[in-house]
Amino acid sequence: MSENVTAGDRIVGSRIRLRRKQLGVKERRLAQILGVTLQQLREYESGATRLGAQKLAKVGKALDAPITYFFTGLSAVDQSTPRVPAGAGALLPDAIDVLSAYSRIASSQLRGAVLRLVLRLANGGQGSASRSPGKGAGRERRSSSQVR
Repeated sequence: MSENVTAGDRIVGSRIRLRRKQLGVKERRLAQILGVTLQQLREYESGATRLGAQKLAKVGKALDAPITYFFTGLSAVDQSTPRVPAGAGALLPDAIDVLSAYSRIASSQLRGAVLRLVLRLANGGQGSASRSPGKGAGRERRSSSQVR
C-alpha cells in the first residue's frame, strides 16, 4: 500500500499526530485503542501508510475529532494535492511539537516573545521580520489585559 501514498496521506498523518499530542495521548495508548502496533501507528502518523475509512473513523473517535478534521488543508478537488496553509511547517514532526507546546503557553506576553524569536530565527537572525509580530502581540496583550 505504501507505493500509493500521497501528500494527502502525510497531511492526514500529521493531523493525527497533532491531535494526539494536543490531547496528551501517548503513542502506545493510541496504538492499543486502535488495535495496531506502535510501529503501525508511527507509519500512519508519518504518512508512510494510508489509513482505511474504518480505521480513520476509529482514530477520530479515540481523539474526539470529526473525520473532517484530519483532512484540513487538502483540496476538495484533488486529495493528493495539498492546499498549503500559512503554517505549512506544521507538517514537520518537530513543528507539531513546537505548536503543541506553544498552545500551552498561558501568557500572551510570552507567546508574543516566542513568536518574535521564531520569526527572527526564520529570517536568519537578521533584524526584524517581514511581518510585524510586535504589533499583533501588542494588540493581543492589550485585549487580554482589558479582560482581566
